[in-house]
Amino acid sequence: MINLGAVAGCIVIPILARRNIMAAYSIPFVLLLVATACFVWGSGRYVHNAPHRPGNDRAEEERSRNLAGGGHEGSSFLDVARIMLLVVPFNIVYNQCATTCK
Repeated sequence: MINLGAVAGCIVIPILARRNIMAAYSIPFVLLLVATACFVWGSGRYVHNAPHRPGNDRAEEERSRNLAGGGHEGSSFLDVARIMLLVVPFNIVYNQCATTCK
């Protein structure tokens, strides 16, 4: 899928942009929405395993509870979303280097 996205981004989108710029920018937007929806839809199925240390019965109980589909600790979708929001300001600053760092 990454290779298909690269081909679309390098070849198909620029060709389409010559005819209809709105359609060219809508394709990546819609596909990113679909990918985000798939991630959110499947996030309840993720299993977080506790670290296993030999001789630690509590860790073994926690591990078996997580594998059985019990409550899990760790990062949630909101934690990931908060971290991903840092990408936007980073890219804004990084893209300014070409104009300010001469």
